[in-house]
Amino acid sequence: MSQLPNGRGNGGGNLERTAGMEPGTPSSPRTAGAAPASKSLSQETLWDESGFPRRHKAFDVANEALNERWKSWQRQISSQLISIGSTWILHGSTNTGKTQMATECARDVCHAGSTVYYLTFNWMGLEVDSTAQPAATQTAATYGRKLLGPRLLVVDDVNPSYAAANHLQFLANLVSMRHDNCLDTILLSGEETESLESRLPSIILQRSRLNDGLVRFSWSRF
Repeated sequence: MSQLPNGRGNGGGNLERTAGMEPGTPSSPRTAGAAPASKSLSQETLWDESGFPRRHKAFDVANEALNERWKSWQRQISSQLISIGSTWILHGSTNTGKTQMATECARDVCHAGSTVYYLTFNWMGLEVDSTAQPAATQTAATYGRKLLGPRLLVVDDVNPSYAAANHLQFLANLVSMRHDNCLDTILLSGEETESLESRLPSIILQRSRLNDGLVRFSWSRF
């Protein structure tokens, strides 16, 4: 099976910062990741084709009494996007607002005129596996290059405890290459810090460490 070139590096140390669905079928990610919307697509079109779950896109954050720490983290992460490229791992139990936070960050990026794309880790794995089939129309490397297009990529349900090794390796190579190309990536996981530090490929942890981006959602709900 073809794969993206291997990433390099070792993670280490205490990487954690404590911050105390049902998606539609993804469309193909746009390749002009940082192109202003005014020169190509409207912001509305970019957002419509982003692949984010409709229920999260429809959620009106402005009219909800949300956890103040949640709102603070959302502002902080959004402020660091569309810069030199950052890697975030938002993790914690369900109903703490991880996907909603990623959606709001992506909305900000899209409003700035850059492309965003959402998919689940399971969907990514299915795409990777399909490239090994006799009738495959693309290689894993070709699929990986498509995911280098969006300015912000969000991968949901990254749970390494029961992930296939080749899927994790593909993700590691992708995160590393996106970092090298100054692109932003947000990974969402339901697992705890210890599991992520022991099971995620070290290159992912290393990239997130550069912007102190391993954030645990420690509240009961947002």
